[in-house]
Amino acid sequence: MGLELRTVRDEELGGFLRAVSTGFGMVSPAEDDEYVPSDVSTRHRLIEVTAQGRTRALALLALRANDDGIVRQHVSFEIGVDEIGDSGLVMIGLESPGPAPAWARAKELEHSLMGVCVAKVWIDRLDEPVLARVSTGRPGVEQTAIAAASPGFFVLNPAGDNGPTTLRLAARGAGGGRLLGRRAKAKHPLRFARELYQDRRVDTSSPAAVEVVDVKGKTVLEREIAKGRNGLYEFVVPGGVGPVFVRARKLIGGRPRNVNWGVKARRAES
Repeated sequence: MGLELRTVRDEELGGFLRAVSTGFGMVSPAEDDEYVPSDVSTRHRLIEVTAQGRTRALALLALRANDDGIVRQHVSFEIGVDEIGDSGLVMIGLESPGPAPAWARAKELEHSLMGVCVAKVWIDRLDEPVLARVSTGRPGVEQTAIAAASPGFFVLNPAGDNGPTTLRLAARGAGGGRLLGRRAKAKHPLRFARELYQDRRVDTSSPAAVEVVDVKGKTVLEREIAKGRNGLYEFVVPGGVGPVFVRARKLIGGRPRNVNWGVKARRAES
């Protein structure tokens, strides 16, 4: 994708642009499409966003049956004016990440770029640095991103200065298919009791096992995180590593398990 900027000047834009690519939409393909598995709603797509030939961000798209065939994620990143040059041409691309960790590839949709569209792209003057942001593949709840137990990971795009990022996680249940509504719970009492027990096991003080891998496949963080007094699991992703894949699993009965997480990201305090 090429965008031509005809009025780019250092003195006008203060040296940097903010390129904001919004509304990556994953459209559910037709059922008779021979290239797409029938279980498309249980699989995810990984997207690497590039600009001027460099990796700028990652996006995760996880479509479900009740999404009416489309799910959107938003990414923001910075482009230096000196990267554009006199041509005024900005080249934005969507690619499949190369050396992603094996756990991010599990249940990934084959040919994951097929059916992905860019709903809108705009370029603004940068008045303040782009903030760190996560992409979980799902819509958030009350300004908190929700990383579901399936696919079991999310991606972090650091702030524009590529500095360290603090991630705060809060367990939001065991995940998986859940009974919703009083009638469903009354109709299936044994399943409801099992789901309640699973959620209570998640909401314990046991630690979480965290892994962070960059786009080159290098593990930049791997450790156990204790639950804080505020009920959150907090850790810092080092600066200078760019967009990363993050997997956090709750240790239940001594074994790591995927659960639902509420996720917030912010610039780490120095």
